[in-house]
Amino acid sequence: AAALQISPQQLRDMPDSALILHSYKKWGDNCAEHLLGDFAFAIWDEGTKRLVIGRDHMGQFALLYHRGEDFFAFASNQIGLLALPDVPQRVTTEQIAARLVGGALVGGDPGTTAIENVTGLPGGSVLVVGPGRTVNTRRYWEPRPDPAHVNRDEAYYVAAYRRVLGEAVGCRLRRLLHPPGLLLSGGYDSAAIAGLAGATLAGSGRKLIAVASVMPADYRGTIRHAGPWVQMCARDMPHLDIHYYARDDLDLLLDFDRACLETGAPISINGLVIGKMMNIAERAGARLIMNGHGGDYTLNPRGKGVLAHLLKPGRLRQFA
Repeated sequence: AAALQISPQQLRDMPDSALILHSYKKWGDNCAEHLLGDFAFAIWDEGTKRLVIGRDHMGQFALLYHRGEDFFAFASNQIGLLALPDVPQRVTTEQIAARLVGGALVGGDPGTTAIENVTGLPGGSVLVVGPGRTVNTRRYWEPRPDPAHVNRDEAYYVAAYRRVLGEAVGCRLRRLLHPPGLLLSGGYDSAAIAGLAGATLAGSGRKLIAVASVMPADYRGTIRHAGPWVQMCARDMPHLDIHYYARDDLDLLLDFDRACLETGAPISINGLVIGKMMNIAERAGARLIMNGHGGDYTLNPRGKGVLAHLLKPGRLRQFA
């Protein structure tokens, strides 16, 4: 806002779309490089007769497009794009085979989807459709280590991790008109988000609506579930408003069928549960819902890599 000469008073009531427009007027096609957070945007520049679409650095928001003979179509989800009658709805045989044998999309260029001639704009990219139907795609960001963070000690990395994640959580909460939501498992990633949200919510009178998937209250079996870990969070985080989901209303066949129709794509059983949890958060008043998904492949790598990291410097006690 300071870079765009927007005062705090103006910023208070300004939607994100207006901020993006201001940034485009200042930096043009390079505006995405200056944005923080998760976003997908489309700007029609009447002066230059160009369409500019952009996607956030990590590609958390979807942005799909189709190049027709005399039109260019885009949408933030597959079912929206396929609602247009002139967009092909043919699934590629390669992707059908991939789904059957492993579930992952295979081959092709970045942005390949299961639908013929429907492409996903890769994360960290901007696409410009210009006069004469020219289409140019440019990557404005790629993952890389910041030299400022290389060869530092572990205490530095712990502090930097807390600062970066705290900023990310704070950015999502500061200007909300409704209480925020969180899918809380009590694990490392979602519990870290829950804890860091407290500083931003302090003094606002709001609580963080946290939804956890648990077994029924009278369950005495051996299946591990989130209940005990969520209770540990509740003990030390008074800003949590916790809701539990025990899957008692889950109809696997009916809900699976409905979810596939709503999303236009296959969905997992876990996806069904997440959808139900989001419904609970929405009914409780949340309009923004965070989760810990993605922590495992960004800031919190796990598994054998961590064991190797401990073994290499000889930290045998921690390794054990």
